Amino acid sequence: MDNRPTIAEVQEWVLRLYNTCEQTITDEERKEQHKYAIMVQRPQDKKFLVKMLDESSQIRDRKKLAERIKKLIDRYGVPEFLNKRDAFLFKMYQAFGYHFDFIAIPIIKKRLRSDTSKVILDEARPQLTEHLATRFRQKIGQNVNLLGEVVLGNGEADHRYHHYLEALEAPDINYISVKISGIYAQTHALNYAESFPELVKRMSALYQKAMDYPYVDENGVKRAKFVNLDMEEYKDAHFTLRLFKEVLNKPEFKNYSAGIVVQAYLPDAYVWGIERSGFFNGREKWAKGFENQRV
Repeated sequence: MDNRPTIAEVQEWVLRLYNTCEQTITDEERKEQHKYAIMVQRPQDKKFLVKMLDESSQIRDRKKLAERIKKLIDRYGVPEFLNKRDAFLFKMYQAFGYHFDFIAIPIIKKRLRSDTSKVILDEARPQLTEHLATRFRQKIGQNVNLLGEVVLGNGEADHRYHHYLEALEAPDINYISVKISGIYAQTHALNYAESFPELVKRMSALYQKAMDYPYVDENGVKRAKFVNLDMEEYKDAHFTLRLFKEVLNKPEFKNYSAGIVVQAYLPDAYVWGIERSGFFNGREKWAKGFENQRV
């Protein structure tokens, strides 16, 4: 018997969810919706915000960050989703404020933390502990993604890598997302041959850590933690998938379940889907054959 929902049932659920959201939305949330709607319609505003958030979390030198934000404004312009006051302040910053980094940067960082507090959480305990515990009671899964994209050097890459390892040891974290450019600094086309073995080693260590520190689900069952290999640039698609397959094909991970996100343009999407499906099907058969040999 097929217990899958019908199209009509799914449509009814979506409509019910939409109506519930419309009835419960607050005035503040509606203002936020309007602001982000403007941002989505202007790609340059979105790029500006993403880059400023990312680089503000990575660049620790105040003067360098001040110069970088100035360059972002010069390149993308003052975002139109800002209110009149914030737009005026950014124009002042662009004109001369960036020279006073000791005043401007702390104010910018404080404002960014305030504006993103609902979507970007402070990892400090016990705030994170309370948030994860609340979501667990609500039966809402949490994918922990450390803020930041491409790292700036080997030292920062090593720090980020060990940070992920530490996160997997936490009993209340059961799902993390990792970007290869976040745990290894030299991932570019001219260095793929050198970086690949090191990335295999690092991803293997993360998967092993996820298995060594299982979590207990709502039914009291111990399960290996989930590691999702993410990707932020299309140019790394082949490299990312190759790394994923290489590591999961190792015998010690034959029973481990992991995830991968691969960005692809529509003409490539079908080919990528076929390749991934072929790998997963082949891995399942290989695992069964491996198990039979052991028996």
